[in-house]
Amino acid sequence: MSSILSLIALVPILFMKEPKKLKSRNFKDCIKGYISILNKNVISFMIYNSLIGIGAGMIVPFFSVYLKYYMNISDGIVGSILSISQFGCIVGGMIIPFISARLGKQRSIIMCQLISIPFLLSIAFPQGIFIITVSFFMRNGLMNMAMPLIQNLSMEMIEDKDRTNMSSLMSLSGNISRAIGIAIGGFLMQNVSYTAPYYFTVLFYIIAVSLFVYIYKQGAKIKKESLCINLINKD
Repeated sequence: MSSILSLIALVPILFMKEPKKLKSRNFKDCIKGYISILNKNVISFMIYNSLIGIGAGMIVPFFSVYLKYYMNISDGIVGSILSISQFGCIVGGMIIPFISARLGKQRSIIMCQLISIPFLLSIAFPQGIFIITVSFFMRNGLMNMAMPLIQNLSMEMIEDKDRTNMSSLMSLSGNISRAIGIAIGGFLMQNVSYTAPYYFTVLFYIIAVSLFVYIYKQGAKIKKESLCINLINKD
């Protein structure tokens, strides 16, 4: 079924056309593009993205393993819990524009990721199927509703012409870090316990959010200094 759906998904791509005004770049220009955007803020943001990736990698691919072998839940119920948790992404995606409009993008990201931590700990200390289903739902919704804002902020850090390079770097740092996290998560579950990866994930999330707060404050400081300079120049 998965293979059939993957093949069907290719059909719409056949009808997609590249913009006529799209200017192609050679390999040398692409490398220059990467180098030109690698400033302190971009590197810090990539490190933040990597920390989140490692934390997610340690637990997300093993959700079903954790439920089946640690909690001894049947395959059907495991599927139901994970299915319900995906609706957290839908609900989160619907309400995040209202939250970000009220609190701002940076504060919304910080809030979502910090609030997800108690639900992660709740999964590590399961209190029955109902509570763990709610915890999966909330954790999934909170972490994933922050992702569009993170992508949006990363695009705002650079000029329009460099967005493809930034998107590529974000994807690269996210995928590599998630792969590292998966290896660590598998090792911890085999050699320590099924719950150990959750504690490490919480630690990585706390470090990542702390780094994000630092980047946010530095960005606000730079904007304030820039505004003062502009006002002085006008005077």
